[in-house]
Amino acid sequence: MDQGEITDQKSANAFTIPASVSGIDPDRDVIFHSPHQWRVTDLEDIDFLSCIRKGPWKLVYRMHEGVLELYDITKDISEQHDVAAGYPEVTKLLATRLGTTLTRWNASMPTVRATGKPVPMPDAPEILGK
Repeated sequence: MDQGEITDQKSANAFTIPASVSGIDPDRDVIFHSPHQWRVTDLEDIDFLSCIRKGPWKLVYRMHEGVLELYDITKDISEQHDVAAGYPEVTKLLATRLGTTLTRWNASMPTVRATGKPVPMPDAPEILGK
């Protein structure tokens, strides 16, 4: 492979721009937070999600179900194989980092219609205990 040439998806996923070039730590937490429902009807994989990516790991918090999913995106770019059960320590660490950050940001959370209360943060005991 020539310098800088990306020949396949695996190479693209492994490509990291060093902090000395970008000025940004390549291992920083990357957080996505979508507490919104964009459609009148629920869609299977669009609404009510928060995610954190750290290194090869991506944790997805599905607010509707109160479920945490963990993916090794260097091996599973399409996020088809949830490995949370096999890596409980990584799941808990990332859920805690995500919950702490969302709390610090005072991020809005959807309201559960049945109770009138906000959806719990991803690091809440009732979510981590599932």
